[in-house]
Amino acid sequence: MMTEETINNNDTTTAGTAPGKTAGTRSIAIFTEFDEALLRRDYVDKQPFVLRGVASDWPVSGKWDYDWIRKQCGDTTIRPYCFNRKSKSQSYLFQAVFNRTKMTIEKFFAEKFQKGGSLWSIKECHEVFEAHPELKEDFQFEDVYMGPTDIPRAHYFWIGNADSSIGLHADMVIYSCMLQIHGRKHWKFYPPADKEYLYMETKGAIDGGMYSPLDVFSTVDLTEYPLFAKATEFNLILQPGDILYVPNGWWHAVYSMDATMSVNYVAERCNNISTGFLSAWWINDYLEGSRLLLLYLLRQMLTFITYILPVGSSSNKNKKTETLLDNDTGAVWTPKSDEMEAKGK
Repeated sequence: MMTEETINNNDTTTAGTAPGKTAGTRSIAIFTEFDEALLRRDYVDKQPFVLRGVASDWPVSGKWDYDWIRKQCGDTTIRPYCFNRKSKSQSYLFQAVFNRTKMTIEKFFAEKFQKGGSLWSIKECHEVFEAHPELKEDFQFEDVYMGPTDIPRAHYFWIGNADSSIGLHADMVIYSCMLQIHGRKHWKFYPPADKEYLYMETKGAIDGGMYSPLDVFSTVDLTEYPLFAKATEFNLILQPGDILYVPNGWWHAVYSMDATMSVNYVAERCNNISTGFLSAWWINDYLEGSRLLLLYLLRQMLTFITYILPVGSSSNKNKKTETLLDNDTGAVWTPKSDEMEAKGK
């Protein structure tokens, strides 16, 4: 049986709809039964869909919670990251790459999880299943897997604080599905054909993905990004027990409405460059990452030079005071006061 879920974007429990998007005009198909023939014919490699209730008898149900993970995997070393989607100086890609730190899961729970608006998350964590491969037995993804069987697959672990998010991006993977274990996530999707409307940040895929600077959970400035008004938006609230399928190349951003836990099952990454010397994915990642880092450093250098110019100089006379956001708390530092002022998120 199939249903469709309409998102009320005026509901304060969800992040809002961007300008140019009509609330509830696009939704994701939700199936309460696994009809493989139908899904292969109309959905696989074509559009996202949800299986609701299909995983209710999997061993993970009723077993995995935050305390259980903390006890089972507390000594596992991971690399959580912090993403403040309201930062004006650091894009999602930059934060995803550089705003990371190494710690154990025990330390993450003690210092970063549900601690006064913390925006830290565990993202695409393979270390948990490498250290504890027996945990894979709690999932039965193969029962609903419809991708190629002759390529490697991997499990990834995710935990998010309430109000944390994943920026707009598209994964270059052959097959990906995710089981939502705890909490709700608001997903926004855009089809691959709309890439030109999303202001892709990189010249090609980097680290197996493509990235956009747009914060689609806030008001997108259509004077700065006018093409975004042409993008087709799909909305979904992913609930505990749901299995979400996301086709290769579909753009998406994710907002954690509650504290969340998820596991996804992914076939190996696609190679976004097929020929020549740069066909090695790591060479392309290195070059693209170096370009982005250089641009960021140059921008920061110009900002610093502007600040140290004499107060009466023409370039500084009418300049608006710029702020730097603290990624963890949402506090703001202004060059004028040299003080951290709590502004909230």
